[in-house]
Amino acid sequence: DLSGNRFEGPIPPDFLGSTDASEPIYIDLTSNSIDGVVPGGLSRFDTLTLYLKDNRITGIDQSLCRQEKWNGGDVGAFDCDGILCPTGTWAPGVGRASKDGVQCEACEFSMTFGLSECSREAGLGLRGQSSVGALRVGAVTLISFFTALVVLGL
Repeated sequence: DLSGNRFEGPIPPDFLGSTDASEPIYIDLTSNSIDGVVPGGLSRFDTLTLYLKDNRITGIDQSLCRQEKWNGGDVGAFDCDGILCPTGTWAPGVGRASKDGVQCEACEFSMTFGLSECSREAGLGLRGQSSVGALRVGAVTLISFFTALVVLGL
């Protein structure tokens, strides 16, 4: 569980590159400051549970939207919405459509993918930040962290 660590920057294209793609993978990166597009390199995984809600993600590589087994089959049922709700929408508590009955709903404040709360603060990526601003970790640190995970085989 890597949620709430204030990681900042994009997910590297080779994220989890040395991990066995036939094994089920679980990764929770919710409530960080991850931005950019969820990379297509992750499509090599057959079964992946990927939690990315409440970041600053601006897109999903379309190859990921065909991964039917991902997120417990939610991607198979809802395509990209099963990974993250798109801009202009939100999904209560989870930030994505789910077979549990959660759907992506309109949200005028949503400027990024995967919001789990429809509010001005959440839509601007400010949820949980103090008035002096969030701790900035930096993209180099995030990439180094992801590289460490790969080296450890996680």
